[in-house]
Amino acid sequence: SALANLTDLTHLDLVGNRLPQRYLLRIGASGSSKPNFRGNIDDVRIYDRALSPDEIAVVATAETVSEIAGIEKTERSDAELEKLRLSFLNQYASSEVRAAYSALKELEQERKALHKGFPTVMVMEEMSPRRATYRLNRGVYDSPAEEVFPDTPSILPPMPEGEKDRLSFANWLVASENPLMSRVTVNRFWQMYFGAGLVKTSDNFGSQGEFPSHPALLDWLATTFVESGWDVKNLQRLIVTSATYRQSSAVTPEMIERDPENRLLARATRMR
Repeated sequence: SALANLTDLTHLDLVGNRLPQRYLLRIGASGSSKPNFRGNIDDVRIYDRALSPDEIAVVATAETVSEIAGIEKTERSDAELEKLRLSFLNQYASSEVRAAYSALKELEQERKALHKGFPTVMVMEEMSPRRATYRLNRGVYDSPAEEVFPDTPSILPPMPEGEKDRLSFANWLVASENPLMSRVTVNRFWQMYFGAGLVKTSDNFGSQGEFPSHPALLDWLATTFVESGWDVKNLQRLIVTSATYRQSSAVTPEMIERDPENRLLARATRMR
């Protein structure tokens, strides 16, 4: 009742530091100035940390330790058993056991702090069972045609037999039988350094894309990239230490007339 009669309380954070603002202590009147609370307050407890579910259950257990001890063991609730256990560990156990229990609690707090510091990421999981997917006539959502299944284009190496999910697709992308991933990746890095990829249409390696300006070079770079264990740093070192990248960007009228877009790489790009 003493706390219920307080009208002004200096706000403290969870570790006891005083904050500059002052708040009214209201019970049962969140967001309202009206005293909606009716009744008596039997007990108020403030903790400097978040309690675990087991600790909350112990706090909510009204029976004393002596009263719980008088209850048959098979008739005690989980909260009552936990209250007995914590009472023993905190007060009646030997000094060695209490010291070990205290060290355990500190380690648990460190573990929680460590886990809290881990970054979280979105993880996608396959639906089980998998929902049926259909080709839509002219893209109309309520006009399904035949059912379709996850697979890769037939012109490319097939995926391994078995479950065809995101993991199997990722493994297929970097498989040695699939040359597309390494070629596209190498071409993207080449474009970063020279302004245009060996395949100028870096977003289209299909039949509508442009043919490589140097097919053998693209094949060699892609193969070297895979054999190095997909070592990006090694690939970039290979490009920037090449004679092609280190040559002068000086241009002559003859060069411009013969190769205005520098697709033959007879000179370095103006901007590096």
